[in-house]
Amino acid sequence: LLSMGHLAGYDFTKTWLKKKRLAREGPVLHVGASIAAAFYAVTLSCPADRVMTEFQSAPNRGVQYAGVLDCAGTIARAEGPMGFLRGWWPLFLRIGPTFASFGAVYEVARKLMGMDYF
Repeated sequence: LLSMGHLAGYDFTKTWLKKKRLAREGPVLHVGASIAAAFYAVTLSCPADRVMTEFQSAPNRGVQYAGVLDCAGTIARAEGPMGFLRGWWPLFLRIGPTFASFGAVYEVARKLMGMDYF
């Protein structure tokens, strides 16, 4: 989910910005698409990260789940849909900077090696 959100988010945002003529090929487009990709990656992966964190830490808190789906159901009943996004900011602060810089660095590296932009 993390990689899918990152790569698909980068490609979608870059293509959309170019199609709408909001940005031309270059560093501004690459950095903007990279930041959007970091947002997409974290948003897509956060629910799974939240469920697994809750499930794996349950024994330490004296909580017993019948399985991962039981854990997800408990989160949904207790906190609603937004409960799956709990921890979004810490996850974004942890991986956001890396993902936000990846696209721009990748595009520069391709250009330095004589390849066209992605």
